[in-house]
Amino acid sequence: MTDTSKQDNEDTANEKGTTDKEVAVGRTTTVAQQKALSDAWLCRALRPDWPKASFRLATALSAVGRFEDAAVAAWEGLQQDSENDELKKLLQDNVKMGREQHLLQYNKTQKSDRTTDVDDDDDKDEDQQ
Repeated sequence: MTDTSKQDNEDTANEKGTTDKEVAVGRTTTVAQQKALSDAWLCRALRPDWPKASFRLATALSAVGRFEDAAVAAWEGLQQDSENDELKKLLQDNVKMGREQHLLQYNKTQKSDRTTDVDDDDDKDEDQQ
């Protein structure tokens, strides 16, 4: 990370009322999540037939907000061990969170489109005057 982008991140965090300690903790958490995800992919590559590898991958993907991918990884684990209750719960939870994430994004897009439509209507009114 360059000094400029690091400073920009810290400035943004401070504007939000976030302390330097909170920024450092957040950065550490993100690094730890990325490391866990990397380890999970490696585990899965080394032991593709091990349901625990799918569980670890699904958990790591979920932690970084990749709910669809996490649900797929859990589903793949269930193909190897259909009685695994942890994988079943992980699949259900990630499908639910993925839906919620999708709805939030959809609603945000719709709101943005409505704002653009209003702005376009204002431009048409100005052109007619």
